Amino acid sequence: MKLDPCRAMLWFFDFDGTISEFVLSPAEAEIHPACRDLLRDLAALPLHRVAILSSRHLDDVISRVDIPGLFLGGGSGMEWRRPTGERFLADPNQASRLRTSRQAILPNLRILAQIPGIELEDKKWSVAVHVLRAPHVSRNLAEKYLCGLRDRRILRFFKGREVYEIPIFCLDLRLMTCHHLKREP
Repeated sequence: MKLDPCRAMLWFFDFDGTISEFVLSPAEAEIHPACRDLLRDLAALPLHRVAILSSRHLDDVISRVDIPGLFLGGGSGMEWRRPTGERFLADPNQASRLRTSRQAILPNLRILAQIPGIELEDKKWSVAVHVLRAPHVSRNLAEKYLCGLRDRRILRFFKGREVYEIPIFCLDLRLMTCHHLKREP
């Protein structure tokens, strides 16, 4: 792909499974060296903005992505860090709504941690239910339980390769995110 250095571009990359390989434990994830070089090169182009967007907690993303000049988004875009280091929330009013949503959803998920092989990862804005190490019967039980919660409209989830991602609090972030990244000097 040939890049036009005079054309403004906004690049978004996911972390897990995109710029890092899928690993057994989320704590083991790291940027692939070729991706690190690509991100560094893109960020060096004058009219290009590069963002890493992850469902991970923002502090976790910051600890794994040490490339200058990038926008880093955690909580699927709920919280951000600009290349200057300044942090901001996609919606400043979301903190109190997050607390209310967590109080409603988290008690329903704690039972999953008792199922053999199931691991819960609290990411503040979402919870990942990891099933990679779970036996087949545990996977089926977790899915049945989550589908029951979804059917009762207690929560919703997205099913990934070896994980269920449960958003705790959702906004339509597409326009909000582009607005924040485009107005960055």
